[in-house]
Amino acid sequence: MRSRSATWLISVALGAGGLWFCEVRGEAFPQKEALAARADVRVLTDRPVYLPESTAEVRFIVANTGSAPFYLSRDADECSSQSGSFSLELVDKEDHESNVSGCSADIDPHKFTSVLEEHPNPELWVLLKPGEIFGKVEMLELPKKRGMYRLKAELYPPAFLQDVKSVLTQRGIGVLQGPTPAPVVVLKVE
Repeated sequence: MRSRSATWLISVALGAGGLWFCEVRGEAFPQKEALAARADVRVLTDRPVYLPESTAEVRFIVANTGSAPFYLSRDADECSSQSGSFSLELVDKEDHESNVSGCSADIDPHKFTSVLEEHPNPELWVLLKPGEIFGKVEMLELPKKRGMYRLKAELYPPAFLQDVKSVLTQRGIGVLQGPTPAPVVVLKVE
């Protein structure tokens, strides 16, 4: 992958007749090859069958299956945010959403750029290395209506600005490129 090219004049030899130059094309600022940041996302429920209006304990698990570490926001939740989030959507057999949640998320601007610090705050960010896993537990209120439901989940990575991505890449840290869905989990309310 080529970034901007620059032309450099370099001296190759000093001859009897004077100074000789040769033109060489190369990378002005060599870019590290895109780091392979990949995640596998899974959700697990505490049981397959629930009572109406009960609460399901949902484990949201992210595994780094790539070759580069990447950052996840430790407080990512269902409220979308620039620092990353995940979605949990419970749908009925007609594919209508059955869970309702209200979100309000404010971002501390320092938190978002704190990954650029030499030692980012581990209370804010998790550096997930290849082969490592990270998980969270969320409580999901279930509907009153009995039936079969599908739980859909997706991880949304931090929306780092390009300059932040560049710095992370130079440090050997990958950035997830887009949402990562989890396999659907089926649960029953009876």
